[in-house]
Amino acid sequence: MFKAAFSELYLKTINDTMTDNSRVTVKEDKITGGKALFAACAINAGQVVVSELVGASNVLNGPTKYTIRKDDGIHLDIKTIIRYANHSYTPNVRVIFPETNTEDEKKDEDEEENHLVAFESVGYIAAGEEITFDYTSTERKFACPFIDHVTGRWVGSPDDLL
Repeated sequence: MFKAAFSELYLKTINDTMTDNSRVTVKEDKITGGKALFAACAINAGQVVVSELVGASNVLNGPTKYTIRKDDGIHLDIKTIIRYANHSYTPNVRVIFPETNTEDEKKDEDEEENHLVAFESVGYIAAGEEITFDYTSTERKFACPFIDHVTGRWVGSPDDLL
């Protein structure tokens, strides 16, 4: 998990990726047969790949297949294209939770906070490369533990089954 304050220009890039997903596309994952997130263009290291503002109504107390854990008891139920990012123990993006202090992230009518989640590239990503992150970097318990098809290692544990 990574929280940080960012420059105004970087925050503009994050905000742009919430409305413009042109850097990524969803395609069939040839290995699993499911859907996966891929780079639609070349992306340099340290760039925001995609982001989502998660409203208070989509903050859950526990994990599901599509949540990203921000903190204990704060699991963001991802509704956008981000949900198609698969796991890898050698990921090309990391999950960040920028603290923007913008109007978009202020409290909604229920007086609860919205949460910004973004993927930042950890190295150069070629156009057509699958976008992956290490699920174990954010999760402690998994709603749906599984075996990583590349390494044969468990992601989560069978003991995690809720």
